[in-house]
Amino acid sequence: MSRSAKTNVPLGEDEFFKMCDDPHEIMLCAVRDGKILGLARTVMRGNAGNAVTLSRVRAIMEELAVLPQAQGMGIGTALLYASEAEAKCRGAESLELMVWSFNKSAMRFYESAGMAVRSLVMEKKL
Repeated sequence: MSRSAKTNVPLGEDEFFKMCDDPHEIMLCAVRDGKILGLARTVMRGNAGNAVTLSRVRAIMEELAVLPQAQGMGIGTALLYASEAEAKCRGAESLELMVWSFNKSAMRFYESAGMAVRSLVMEKKL
């Protein structure tokens, strides 16, 4: 079973280092006194294009997390901007992420960083 299917299971050290070695991943950590206070994981995705879509490279931020006791210190902002800069260096035309619609503070955070809603994900429980 993948980690995504077991969201209450922390990321293992082996899996973390494997992700760090993947050339399609941008893994950044905020560390103070040897302790990780926050991390950002962004995946680079390319699209060769076809008759319907244009060729482009985009960065998808899969995770941005800061320990509760370290929030409000600018760590999330620093991780977001560092991820953005690295993605741009790697040729990304855009940085995308998903945020829960009920998480108003996260939405304000991303909007203050210059992000805007481009699309909505709809769901129906089955």
